[in-house]
Amino acid sequence: MMDVRCPVLLLWTALLPVSGCGGGPSASKAYDHFVAAAKALEAGDKETALTELSASIEKSPTDWAFFERARIYLDKGQEEDAVADCHKGLELDPKDRNLLWLSAELKKPAAQRFKGQFAKPPGLK
Repeated sequence: MMDVRCPVLLLWTALLPVSGCGGGPSASKAYDHFVAAAKALEAGDKETALTELSASIEKSPTDWAFFERARIYLDKGQEEDAVADCHKGLELDPKDRNLLWLSAELKKPAAQRFKGQFAKPPGLK
């Protein structure tokens, strides 16, 4: 299975307050859940990360939260949920490189995914 920890997640938690996205109670709570998810991923606690990402998405959906949750779903073997999260994230940002990459990989047979130049998301190369 693929590693779900992502520096993009940690970068997002650092940039959200200055990006203008943190304006309101719902966005603030979403941010708190996102930070908790990042900490859980760093600790290897995917179940807590999944719960926190879901709470973040419920409060204020972001393409990055959908990407991270899709990766966890895929790691857990929940491919349909991963595909659904990719689609939802791409509705928010149709040009998100990481979601486009993951969506393309999910269209391949499982044995052909995440190989060679496509082993890692574009944001991690």
